[in-house]
Amino acid sequence: MSSPILSIHIPTRNRSGLLRDLLVSLEREIRTAGLGAETVCVEISDNASEDATSAIAEEFVRRLPHFTYFRNPTNVGASRNVIGCVRRCRAEYCWCIGDDEVLAEHALQVLLEMLANHKPAWYAHYPGYEYGKRLGLPAHFNNVDEFVRAAAEKSPDVLITAGTISLNTFRTGLFDIGLAESLADTSSYAHWFALMKGLQSKGGSIVFGDIHTVLVRAERPAPSDNELPPNSDANWRACLVWLKSEFHLPDLDPDIQSRLISRDWMRQVFQSPLKTFRNNYRLFLIPGTYPRIVRRLWYFIKP
Repeated sequence: MSSPILSIHIPTRNRSGLLRDLLVSLEREIRTAGLGAETVCVEISDNASEDATSAIAEEFVRRLPHFTYFRNPTNVGASRNVIGCVRRCRAEYCWCIGDDEVLAEHALQVLLEMLANHKPAWYAHYPGYEYGKRLGLPAHFNNVDEFVRAAAEKSPDVLITAGTISLNTFRTGLFDIGLAESLADTSSYAHWFALMKGLQSKGGSIVFGDIHTVLVRAERPAPSDNELPPNSDANWRACLVWLKSEFHLPDLDPDIQSRLISRDWMRQVFQSPLKTFRNNYRLFLIPGTYPRIVRRLWYFIKP
């Protein structure tokens, strides 16, 4: 039996309600497009959840042959859960999607047509809002060097935002698992380094789509275990320092993502303070949020 074209992996921990929403949208898209398990498969990768994740996963496994369930016996951390997903992937293309997203209507049909027509090494999903628009969507790049240079010049925020796991479908074989493993304990962007390095060493074209395939929730849920990932600014800076060195970009500011995020966040606060609080109130219940607010203010006023 041949391998599927697309394997969708859902790394999750202790967010069973969000997971159900995503699985419902996946089942809807699989049934609507009439896709067989030989075309698309879905793995739920449970990172030792202590809530109803197991029961919900097993419910969907019974409902469709496309779904499988894998459980880590202990919490291996978010990065290693993602790496494990890629390691187990046997399809031509791999898509790791966060448990807090849902699929837009016709998302799988759009994605499979794009993969069949363009055969990219990496397809970047369009989640809406302003993401990638300054690249001129849909955008096509012959290789990762061409993409990185265009993004650094026109839309440097994409160099980090594209590292969001839900926005990337890529050829499974190009992911540098060894590099990801070596960074898993020190960076929440280990998967992003692994994807960029794989594209750099193995080559392949890149497509940034312009059709809405992933719906990002405006009201942000609490993170798994109510624990925020390590210092985002330090992670962003490390990624941009690496890109600056690897792709010879002397003018790339390693703090650009922190500056842009801070300006955007402050603009939201000033324009719609109640809406901003409503969409993020769960985060205000976590002590680790407040040092981040201080950093946002620092980068906002920093010359």
